[in-house]
Amino acid sequence: MSLRTGDGNVRDRWMSVEIRHLEALAAIAREGSFRGAADALGYVQSAVSQQLASLERLVGTRLIDRRRGNGPLALTDAGSLLLAHTEEILARYEQTSVELSLLAAGRIGTLRVGLLQSVATHVLPQVLATFAQRSTGVSVAPTEHMADTALLAMLQEGTLDLTFCELPLPDGPFEAMSLIDDPIVLVVAAGSPLSTLERPATPADIAEQPLIAFSGWRAQSLVQRWLANQSVEHTVAFTSGHNATVQGLVAHGMGVALAPYLAVDASHPDTVVVPLADGPPPRTIALAWCRDREPSPAADAFAAAARPICEQQAAGIAWELERSRAGLPA
Repeated sequence: MSLRTGDGNVRDRWMSVEIRHLEALAAIAREGSFRGAADALGYVQSAVSQQLASLERLVGTRLIDRRRGNGPLALTDAGSLLLAHTEEILARYEQTSVELSLLAAGRIGTLRVGLLQSVATHVLPQVLATFAQRSTGVSVAPTEHMADTALLAMLQEGTLDLTFCELPLPDGPFEAMSLIDDPIVLVVAAGSPLSTLERPATPADIAEQPLIAFSGWRAQSLVQRWLANQSVEHTVAFTSGHNATVQGLVAHGMGVALAPYLAVDASHPDTVVVPLADGPPPRTIALAWCRDREPSPAADAFAAAARPICEQQAAGIAWELERSRAGLPA
């Protein structure tokens, strides 16, 4: 069966039907006259007549019965059939317009956020709770990765809207908001001689200790430079990209770890967190976005929720480490 007729391609003509044509038909049916439809739509009467004529030409049939004299205009059977679909189309059009406005305002939609392991554990739950109160119609789709370089690549590709990362940023179209300085601490097995120190650990305490190292963590280079500058001899006993694996190996006496505080479960019964004297500089965790794309209102709301929570985390970390330096129990 072909859609082609002597008047041309039927499908092409239907594709030329515009919303204004359907609005004119609906207004005529509702008001019963061209004048009433024009007043309701804010048009001149001739414009409504032209829109209806265009619609009839495009659909290939009469839609209004013009033989009723001075009485209200009535729809033909074809007009009634088209009106039933028109009302649904206009309702969907209006709903789409409303939803697009809400999406542009950051009140609905999905926010795609990249996460580091430590952020997912210690920061995200509180941020999500606060964000949900402010942006009830927006869902957060998290993507977790061991390496922030992979997350930043996804951000540049457009598959993420925001991502947590470490500073400094690599080359690329990125901007970032610094959130928290995460200090490097020494993690040792409970019961080991280092676990009973009543002072911060020194490079001499770490010398010749087997090291459980992190893979995929950019700040690992900070640790390596610090060890080299301190002339600390060490061997890497094991490398892992999973925080829990590193801490588990430490707990079983396989070595010690120099880890960001947020990567450590400070309540682990088989490990002890020891602050460092003049240790490596902290890693700085930030929230990054792509400067080529304007952050959405939802992204702004997420960042606004993250900042005070990270400030609270930083204050809590400082308090815990100060107690450890003073030899006070946690």
